[in-house]
Amino acid sequence: MSPASVAKKRGVPAFTLVEVMVASVIASMVGGAALLLAQTGRQVWGLTDARLASLTDAQRAIDRVSEDLRNAWQATLASAEAQLAFRQAPDCEDEDPTITYRYAAGRLTRQVDEEAPVTVASGLSAFSAAHLGNGLVRLRVTAQSNTQAGNATQTVETGVWVQNP
Repeated sequence: MSPASVAKKRGVPAFTLVEVMVASVIASMVGGAALLLAQTGRQVWGLTDARLASLTDAQRAIDRVSEDLRNAWQATLASAEAQLAFRQAPDCEDEDPTITYRYAAGRLTRQVDEEAPVTVASGLSAFSAAHLGNGLVRLRVTAQSNTQAGNATQTVETGVWVQNP
């Protein structure tokens, strides 16, 4: 007599081989779906994190340039392909400093007169400034992050009114 038939005679519930195999296949499918969901969630998290980082870099850069431009005095805007220069109001220590922003090799730097340039943001893929007239300057910064989850590109654009154009 087989163990299954003995178990049935005694009133002990038992599973057949087919039932066990079907349950194993279903459990494998549920486990695989959960694993796929977790992996996809991790990829989305990584891409979102990269987008947030690139957006933060772009926003930091545009905020710094905007702040300086808003404080510009008798702005003489010299805007080249990847450069923006203007003069600020004189303070007690310096007479009429010239501030220059330069974009090169993914970095935006800020230089005051002949001082050493300071990096404002890195990881940028583009920077542009356009003088639209009447003291309005359009700034556009694009930042890009490359991760295993993919590439994230964020562009931030703003218009800044120079106080004394």
